[in-house]
Amino acid sequence: AWSGPGGFSASNAQTQTNLPGVYTLVFTGPNGCSSTRSVVAPADTMTPDLQLLSNQTELTCADTVASIAAQSGATGVQFTWSGPNGFSAAGSLITVNQAGGYTATATAANGCSAQQPYFLMENIEAPDVQASDDTLDCSGNGLALSGESGTAGVSYQWSGPNGFSAMIPAPLVAQPGTYLLLVTAPNGCISVDTVNIVPPPAVPAFSATSDTITCTLASATMLVENP
Repeated sequence: AWSGPGGFSASNAQTQTNLPGVYTLVFTGPNGCSSTRSVVAPADTMTPDLQLLSNQTELTCADTVASIAAQSGATGVQFTWSGPNGFSAAGSLITVNQAGGYTATATAANGCSAQQPYFLMENIEAPDVQASDDTLDCSGNGLALSGESGTAGVSYQWSGPNGFSAMIPAPLVAQPGTYLLLVTAPNGCISVDTVNIVPPPAVPAFSATSDTITCTLASATMLVENP
């Protein structure tokens, strides 16, 4: 007969238990003599520790993939992963290109497991950009291109006729034509706008003549002729 923790008892030669501890077997022979033995049912139910590490917390236009690593101090641990859109993988390191929630599962040699979630965010919002057409005037002094963005921390890149290039919001130009403005946000996302700079209006053509003042002609007539 068996006896053990939690009031355990059994009368079979082979029995099962789900409680660790010391079990006592009393074996009684046909002659009525008894012998006692003790058996220790050990337990190994320690779950593995699990930590997740990543090189980034979000996907951007500049960083389109992220690596997530799982590590454990336990030996013989196997790692599996699940994630968005049916994602699954095995191994301690995954490289992903989709934002969302990922779950790592660490399974130790004893079959016990631990899970750890990791949420990868997404930041792919393009910066806003405004650029306006303009017309050169007759002064020949040129004009400042009009480019701006309400997004913080952006950089500007202009290109245009005759190899024109500038990296400020409002560069001075004197050539008519189409100018391209690229605005890049800190997340690497880009917005584009174009500006058409119209040539200055034509300078009117005219001629002027005048008579010669002489001793007999006290006044001269001056004439403007517009062809």
